[in-house]
Amino acid sequence: MNYEQDHITQALQRATDTINSRKGETIYGYNCCWSLVVEYDTELRGERAILELQYNSPEEFQEAVLDTGFKDFSELSAHYNYTEVKNKRPKIGDVAYMTLDNGCISALIVGKSRWITSTGSKGVRHLHQWSFIERHIPLITRAQRS
Repeated sequence: MNYEQDHITQALQRATDTINSRKGETIYGYNCCWSLVVEYDTELRGERAILELQYNSPEEFQEAVLDTGFKDFSELSAHYNYTEVKNKRPKIGDVAYMTLDNGCISALIVGKSRWITSTGSKGVRHLHQWSFIERHIPLITRAQRS
């Protein structure tokens, strides 16, 4: 069962506010893209359910996920009750994972009109406008109620 759009929008706004209150020096696990996902999920579910990881770089983030026993981000997402959006048609609140040009994984969330992420030093950033179909993003997931 999906969450209501109003609930998703409010959770995303509260998570954005939390991450923006932490901007300044980039501290991985505190104000980075994964931290935005953790705060969003916490606001959405009303409890901290997603694993908080310790890492010092995007490369270490990927290693930390694999070290917890997950084989990939699809398995990590499924473990935390996110289902893959196989038709690649995102909705507000969907969480995506994509590989950047430097080979690192970045977490993105669908905002009202744009994908958002956190860079740490600049807080939450609005990226490109999301499209009806996002064929270039390998993994898009949607939170499900437990």
